[in-house]
Amino acid sequence: MVTVIGVDACPSGWLAVELHDGRFAAARVVTALRSLLPGALPDDLGDAGRTPPDDVLDAAAAAWTAHRIACGRARSVPNPPERDAGGRPVAIWY
Repeated sequence: MVTVIGVDACPSGWLAVELHDGRFAAARVVTALRSLLPGALPDDLGDAGRTPPDDVLDAAAAAWTAHRIACGRARSVPNPPERDAGGRPVAIWY
């Protein structure tokens, strides 16, 4: 099994998205990167120059956006969102 953890900074620390064999496994906010990989040093993290596969990037972007929406920090295009016939907001959230 291949495990990939993508991280991005957020106001509470780091948003971590974990994939197992390319499928979403977990998302969590941590305050220290070391807590994600016990015993790992930054130099031990492998080939940092490689671009992750698109599905990994998509999962990380989705988790980041979900976190921002949940925290009330997401923005939308258009702003304010348009409404569909049922009154639901229609927009691209980021």
